[in-house]
Amino acid sequence: MSEHPLPNPTPEQEKARSLWGLAQGYFVQGDLPRAAATLEEAIELDPTFGHAHFNLSEIYLQMGELEDGLRHATEAIACDPDDADAHNNRGLALAQLERLDEAVKEFEKAVEKRPDFAMARYNLGGAHYVRGREPQAVQEWQVFLELDPDSERAEQVRRILRQPQGDS
Repeated sequence: MSEHPLPNPTPEQEKARSLWGLAQGYFVQGDLPRAAATLEEAIELDPTFGHAHFNLSEIYLQMGELEDGLRHATEAIACDPDDADAHNNRGLALAQLERLDEAVKEFEKAVEKRPDFAMARYNLGGAHYVRGREPQAVQEWQVFLELDPDSERAEQVRRILRQPQGDS
């Protein structure tokens, strides 16, 4: 995710954005702990830096630190309530924490903000499926398949949809 330049950044905001760029490099290299520490430093300088919160939520989720991932996804949403990616990440954290009703609401918000968001459709379908709401899962997955027909996840969804109803 690229960061938009600020019109009149403070020195702290400029430094935070430099750190964000450095963290992106650590992330690409696979050094998640170092990327996380660098993003934490950027957020200390600029607590309203939504992209840093979002990226940190992604890293913490990948590291299995679900509560931290949830916290930073929530902070990213506080910085930009229309950030569909942040709502999706919040939903992922909630789903992994087995808070599925809340996860569904976040995935729905992500889809509401960006109706063509394939991953949010996939995740919403999955949350419905786990909850035993097969008709809703099928509905979301059908939209997902229209948006992302050639992915590995699409093949996985097709296999699930070929199963007789009621056979999980």
